[in-house]
Amino acid sequence: MSDSYFHKSLSFSGHTGPVYAIAEDDSFIYSASGDKFIARWSKKLGIQDSFSIKLPDTPFSIGLIDTCKKLVVGLQSGALLVFDLEKRIEIQSLREHNAGVFAICEHRINAQFYSADANGTICIWDSLTFNLLLKIPTNAGKIRRIVLNRDESSFVICCEDGTLRTFDCISFNEYATFGRHIMGATSFCSYSELFSISGGKDAHLCIWNKVSNELIYKFPAHLYVIYDIISLLDGQIVVSASRDKSIKIWDTKTWTLIQKIESKQGGHRFSVNALMKQNEHSFVSCSDDHSILCWSFNKVL
Repeated sequence: MSDSYFHKSLSFSGHTGPVYAIAEDDSFIYSASGDKFIARWSKKLGIQDSFSIKLPDTPFSIGLIDTCKKLVVGLQSGALLVFDLEKRIEIQSLREHNAGVFAICEHRINAQFYSADANGTICIWDSLTFNLLLKIPTNAGKIRRIVLNRDESSFVICCEDGTLRTFDCISFNEYATFGRHIMGATSFCSYSELFSISGGKDAHLCIWNKVSNELIYKFPAHLYVIYDIISLLDGQIVVSASRDKSIKIWDTKTWTLIQKIESKQGGHRFSVNALMKQNEHSFVSCSDDHSILCWSFNKVL
Protein backbone atom coordinates (compact mmCIF):
# COMPACT_ATOMS: atom_id res chain seq x y z
CA MET A 1 0.00 0.00 0.00
CA SER A 2 3.01 2.32 0.22
CA ASP A 3 2.67 3.26 -3.46
CA SER A 4 -0.87 4.61 -3.10
CA TYR A 5 -2.20 8.05 -2.35
CA PHE A 6 -5.27 10.27 -2.65
CA HIS A 7 -5.33 13.49 -4.63
CA LYS A 8 -7.84 16.34 -4.54
CA SER A 9 -10.20 16.10 -7.52
CA LEU A 10 -12.71 18.86 -6.69
CA SER A 11 -12.96 21.79 -4.29
CA PHE A 12 -16.14 23.65 -3.37
CA SER A 13 -16.34 26.91 -1.44
CA GLY A 14 -19.13 29.40 -0.93
CA HIS A 15 -20.37 28.97 2.62
CA THR A 16 -19.58 31.73 5.11
CA GLY A 17 -19.54 29.41 8.12
CA PRO A 18 -18.20 26.00 9.15
CA VAL A 19 -19.52 23.02 7.17
CA TYR A 20 -20.78 20.41 9.63
CA ALA A 21 -22.38 17.72 7.46
CA ILE A 22 -22.54 16.48 3.85
CA ALA A 23 -24.67 14.09 1.80
CA GLU A 24 -24.93 13.19 -1.88
CA ASP A 25 -27.11 11.79 -4.65
CA ASP A 26 -26.04 10.82 -8.17
CA SER A 27 -25.60 14.42 -9.34
CA PHE A 28 -25.07 16.65 -6.31
CA ILE A 29 -23.33 17.05 -2.97
CA TYR A 30 -25.42 18.75 -0.25
CA SER A 31 -23.76 20.64 2.60
CA ALA A 32 -25.02 22.01 5.92
CA SER A 33 -23.23 25.00 7.39
CA GLY A 34 -23.06 27.21 10.44
CA ASP A 35 -24.14 30.07 8.16
CA LYS A 36 -27.64 28.47 8.45
CA PHE A 37 -27.77 27.46 4.79
CA ILE A 38 -28.02 24.16 2.96
CA ALA A 39 -26.14 24.43 -0.34
CA ARG A 40 -25.91 22.08 -3.33
CA TRP A 41 -22.87 21.45 -5.52
CA SER A 42 -22.73 19.88 -8.99
CA LYS A 43 -20.33 16.94 -9.12
CA LYS A 44 -20.25 17.11 -12.92
CA LEU A 45 -19.67 20.85 -13.29
CA GLY A 46 -17.73 21.39 -10.07
CA ILE A 47 -19.77 24.45 -9.06
CA GLN A 48 -22.58 25.46 -6.71
CA ASP A 49 -25.99 25.35 -8.37
CA SER A 50 -28.97 27.62 -7.70
CA PHE A 51 -30.53 25.39 -5.04
CA SER A 52 -30.23 26.57 -1.42
CA ILE A 53 -32.25 26.44 1.80
CA LYS A 54 -32.21 29.18 4.43
CA LEU A 55 -32.72 27.65 7.87
CA PRO A 56 -34.04 29.17 11.12
CA ASP A 57 -31.22 27.63 13.16
CA THR A 58 -27.77 26.03 12.80
CA PRO A 59 -27.85 22.60 11.12
CA PHE A 60 -25.70 19.87 12.69
CA SER A 61 -26.71 16.92 10.49
CA ILE A 62 -28.33 16.08 7.16
CA GLY A 63 -29.48 12.92 5.40
CA LEU A 64 -31.09 11.95 2.10
CA ILE A 65 -34.03 9.52 2.32
CA ASP A 66 -36.72 7.99 0.09
CA THR A 67 -34.33 7.23 -2.82
CA CYS A 68 -32.78 10.70 -2.41
CA LYS A 69 -36.08 12.50 -3.07
CA LYS A 70 -36.17 14.09 0.37
CA LEU A 71 -33.62 15.81 2.58
CA VAL A 72 -33.76 15.62 6.39
CA VAL A 73 -31.97 18.37 8.35
CA GLY A 74 -31.22 18.17 12.08
CA LEU A 75 -31.04 21.53 13.83
CA GLN A 76 -29.36 22.83 16.98
CA SER A 77 -32.83 23.42 18.47
CA GLY A 78 -33.73 19.74 18.15
CA ALA A 79 -36.10 20.22 15.22
CA LEU A 80 -35.96 17.88 12.22
CA LEU A 81 -36.97 19.58 8.96
CA VAL A 82 -37.85 17.52 5.89
CA PHE A 83 -37.64 18.99 2.37
CA ASP A 84 -39.03 17.63 -0.88
CA LEU A 85 -36.13 18.15 -3.29
CA GLU A 86 -38.23 17.91 -6.45
CA LYS A 87 -40.81 20.46 -5.28
CA ARG A 88 -38.21 22.44 -3.32
CA ILE A 89 -40.49 22.91 -0.32
CA GLU A 90 -40.48 22.02 3.37
CA ILE A 91 -42.99 19.23 3.96
CA GLN A 92 -42.45 18.28 7.62
CA SER A 93 -41.22 19.77 10.86
CA LEU A 94 -40.65 17.02 13.41
CA ARG A 95 -40.34 18.11 17.05
CA GLU A 96 -39.60 15.02 19.16
CA HIS A 97 -36.03 16.00 20.06
CA ASN A 98 -35.39 18.71 22.64
CA ALA A 99 -31.65 19.08 22.01
CA GLY A 100 -29.39 19.43 18.98
CA VAL A 101 -29.66 16.58 16.45
CA PHE A 102 -26.12 15.41 15.63
CA ALA A 103 -26.83 12.18 13.73
CA ILE A 104 -29.20 11.03 10.98
CA CYS A 105 -29.07 7.60 9.34
CA GLU A 106 -31.39 6.02 6.75
CA HIS A 107 -32.28 2.33 6.59
CA ARG A 108 -33.50 2.03 2.99
CA ILE A 109 -34.69 -1.58 3.13
CA ASN A 110 -36.87 -0.93 6.19
CA ALA A 111 -38.06 2.47 4.85
CA GLN A 112 -36.99 4.11 8.08
CA PHE A 113 -34.54 6.70 9.29
CA TYR A 114 -32.97 7.26 12.68
CA SER A 115 -32.05 10.50 14.44
CA ALA A 116 -30.13 11.10 17.66
CA ASP A 117 -29.51 14.13 19.82
CA ALA A 118 -27.28 15.77 22.41
CA ASN A 119 -29.35 14.34 25.28
CA GLY A 120 -28.83 10.74 24.18
CA THR A 121 -32.27 10.16 22.64
CA ILE A 122 -32.75 8.09 19.47
CA CYS A 123 -35.91 8.46 17.36
CA ILE A 124 -37.02 5.85 14.81
CA TRP A 125 -39.10 7.32 11.95
CA ASP A 126 -41.11 5.97 9.04
CA SER A 127 -39.46 7.42 5.91
CA LEU A 128 -42.74 7.60 3.97
CA THR A 129 -45.28 8.79 6.54
CA PHE A 130 -42.82 10.51 8.96
CA ASN A 131 -44.63 8.87 11.84
CA LEU A 132 -42.56 8.40 14.98
CA LEU A 133 -42.22 4.64 15.47
CA LEU A 134 -40.13 4.57 18.63
CA LYS A 135 -38.26 6.87 20.98
CA ILE A 136 -35.26 5.41 22.82
CA PRO A 137 -33.64 7.22 25.78
CA THR A 138 -30.11 5.86 26.18
CA ASN A 139 -28.82 7.92 29.13
CA ALA A 140 -25.47 7.91 27.32
CA GLY A 141 -25.01 11.64 26.72
CA LYS A 142 -24.58 13.23 23.32
CA ILE A 143 -24.80 10.80 20.39
CA ARG A 144 -22.38 11.92 17.67
CA ARG A 145 -22.91 9.18 15.07
CA ILE A 146 -25.37 6.47 14.06
CA VAL A 147 -23.72 3.92 11.76
CA LEU A 148 -25.37 0.92 10.09
CA ASN A 149 -23.34 -2.27 10.26
CA ARG A 150 -22.35 -3.89 6.97
CA ASP A 151 -25.28 -6.34 6.83
CA GLU A 152 -27.73 -3.58 7.93
CA SER A 153 -29.22 -5.82 10.63
CA SER A 154 -28.00 -3.48 13.37
CA PHE A 155 -26.60 -0.02 14.02
CA VAL A 156 -23.99 1.41 16.37
CA ILE A 157 -24.19 4.72 18.20
CA CYS A 158 -21.18 6.73 19.42
CA CYS A 159 -21.86 8.10 22.89
CA GLU A 160 -20.57 10.89 25.09
CA ASP A 161 -20.09 8.45 27.99
CA GLY A 162 -17.34 6.81 25.92
CA THR A 163 -19.29 3.70 24.92
CA LEU A 164 -20.35 2.22 21.59
CA ARG A 165 -23.79 0.63 21.71
CA THR A 166 -25.34 -1.78 19.21
CA PHE A 167 -29.09 -1.99 18.48
CA ASP A 168 -30.86 -4.43 16.20
CA CYS A 169 -32.93 -2.92 13.38
CA ILE A 170 -36.13 -4.92 14.02
CA SER A 171 -36.99 -4.69 17.71
CA PHE A 172 -34.41 -1.95 18.42
CA ASN A 173 -33.17 -3.74 21.50
CA GLU A 174 -29.72 -2.76 22.69
CA TYR A 175 -27.74 -6.00 22.70
CA ALA A 176 -24.12 -4.89 23.06
CA THR A 177 -22.23 -2.15 24.86
CA PHE A 178 -18.47 -1.94 24.45
CA GLY A 179 -15.56 0.50 24.42
CA ARG A 180 -14.58 3.25 26.74
CA HIS A 181 -13.13 6.24 24.90
CA ILE A 182 -12.03 8.80 27.44
CA MET A 183 -14.30 11.90 27.23
CA GLY A 184 -16.53 10.29 24.56
CA ALA A 185 -16.81 8.09 21.47
CA THR A 186 -17.32 10.16 18.32
CA SER A 187 -16.88 7.93 15.25
CA PHE A 188 -17.26 4.31 14.12
CA CYS A 189 -16.83 2.17 11.02
CA SER A 190 -17.22 -1.53 10.24
CA TYR A 191 -14.42 -2.19 7.75
CA SER A 192 -14.53 -5.99 7.33
CA GLU A 193 -16.56 -9.06 8.26
CA LEU A 194 -14.46 -9.52 11.38
CA PHE A 195 -13.36 -6.08 12.54
CA SER A 196 -14.63 -2.57 13.26
CA ILE A 197 -12.90 0.63 14.32
CA SER A 198 -13.86 3.56 16.54
CA GLY A 199 -12.46 7.00 17.34
CA GLY A 200 -13.03 9.38 20.18
CA LYS A 201 -12.25 12.60 21.97
CA ASP A 202 -9.15 10.86 23.30
CA ALA A 203 -7.73 11.05 19.71
CA HIS A 204 -7.22 7.26 19.70
CA LEU A 205 -8.37 4.66 17.18
CA CYS A 206 -9.60 1.35 18.62
CA ILE A 207 -9.88 -1.91 16.64
CA TRP A 208 -12.64 -4.30 17.74
CA ASN A 209 -13.49 -7.94 17.12
CA LYS A 210 -17.07 -7.76 15.81
CA VAL A 211 -18.13 -11.11 17.30
CA SER A 212 -16.78 -10.72 20.83
CA ASN A 213 -16.47 -6.88 20.92
CA GLU A 214 -12.98 -7.52 22.31
CA LEU A 215 -10.43 -4.71 21.93
CA ILE A 216 -7.75 -5.92 19.52
CA TYR A 217 -5.54 -2.84 19.24
CA LYS A 218 -5.57 0.78 20.36
CA PHE A 219 -3.23 3.57 19.30
CA PRO A 220 -2.97 7.40 19.32
CA ALA A 221 -3.91 8.53 15.80
CA HIS A 222 -4.48 12.30 15.99
CA LEU A 223 -3.77 15.26 18.24
CA TYR A 224 -7.43 16.06 19.00
CA VAL A 225 -10.90 14.51 18.70
CA ILE A 226 -11.51 12.16 15.74
CA TYR A 227 -14.77 13.32 14.16
CA ASP A 228 -15.25 10.68 11.47
CA ILE A 229 -13.96 7.38 10.05
CA ILE A 230 -14.66 5.59 6.75
CA SER A 231 -13.19 2.50 5.04
CA LEU A 232 -12.14 2.29 1.38
CA LEU A 233 -10.60 -0.22 -1.05
CA ASP A 234 -12.77 -3.03 0.37
CA GLY A 235 -11.43 -2.49 3.87
CA GLN A 236 -7.76 -2.30 2.94
CA ILE A 237 -7.57 1.27 4.22
CA VAL A 238 -9.33 3.44 6.78
CA VAL A 239 -9.59 7.23 6.57
CA SER A 240 -9.87 9.34 9.73
CA ALA A 241 -10.68 13.03 10.13
CA SER A 242 -9.90 15.20 13.13
CA ARG A 243 -10.21 18.54 14.80
CA ASP A 244 -6.41 18.70 14.43
CA LYS A 245 -7.06 19.84 10.79
CA SER A 246 -5.78 16.61 9.24
CA ILE A 247 -7.10 13.65 7.27
CA LYS A 248 -5.11 10.44 7.73
CA ILE A 249 -5.03 7.29 5.59
CA TRP A 250 -4.23 4.00 7.40
CA ASP A 251 -3.25 0.54 6.13
CA THR A 252 -5.57 -1.88 8.01
CA LYS A 253 -3.11 -4.77 7.85
CA THR A 254 -0.33 -3.01 9.75
CA TRP A 255 -2.03 0.19 10.99
CA THR A 256 0.81 2.21 9.54
CA LEU A 257 0.13 5.71 8.29
CA ILE A 258 0.08 5.79 4.47
CA GLN A 259 -0.74 9.46 3.94
CA LYS A 260 -1.40 12.57 5.99
CA ILE A 261 -3.38 15.34 4.30
CA GLU A 262 -3.06 18.83 5.77
CA SER A 263 -3.39 22.32 4.31
CA LYS A 264 0.09 22.20 2.79
CA GLN A 265 -0.97 19.10 0.83
CA GLY A 266 -4.11 20.86 -0.39
CA GLY A 267 -6.23 19.80 2.57
CA HIS A 268 -8.25 21.78 5.08
CA ARG A 269 -7.01 24.73 7.12
CA PHE A 270 -9.21 24.07 10.16
CA SER A 271 -11.10 21.23 11.86
CA VAL A 272 -12.24 18.42 9.53
CA ASN A 273 -15.81 17.74 10.65
CA ALA A 274 -17.10 14.90 8.48
CA LEU A 275 -16.18 12.37 5.79
CA MET A 276 -18.49 10.88 3.15
CA LYS A 277 -17.63 7.73 1.24
CA GLN A 278 -18.61 7.94 -2.44
CA ASN A 279 -17.27 4.57 -3.57
CA GLU A 280 -14.29 2.33 -2.76
CA HIS A 281 -11.90 4.80 -4.45
CA SER A 282 -13.17 8.27 -3.50
CA PHE A 283 -14.47 10.30 -0.58
CA VAL A 284 -15.51 13.85 0.39
CA SER A 285 -14.51 15.93 3.43
CA CYS A 286 -15.86 19.14 4.97
CA SER A 287 -14.39 21.58 7.44
CA ASP A 288 -14.59 24.63 9.66
CA ASP A 289 -12.67 26.39 6.85
CA HIS A 290 -16.03 26.61 4.96
CA SER A 291 -14.92 24.20 2.21
CA ILE A 292 -15.93 20.81 0.80
CA LEU A 293 -13.12 18.76 -0.83
CA CYS A 294 -13.35 15.65 -3.02
CA TRP A 295 -10.54 13.06 -2.95
CA SER A 296 -9.74 10.28 -5.43
CA PHE A 297 -7.41 7.30 -5.25
CA ASN A 298 -4.34 7.21 -7.49
CA LYS A 299 -1.22 5.12 -7.81
CA VAL A 300 2.20 6.65 -8.16
CA LEU A 301 3.54 5.94 -11.69
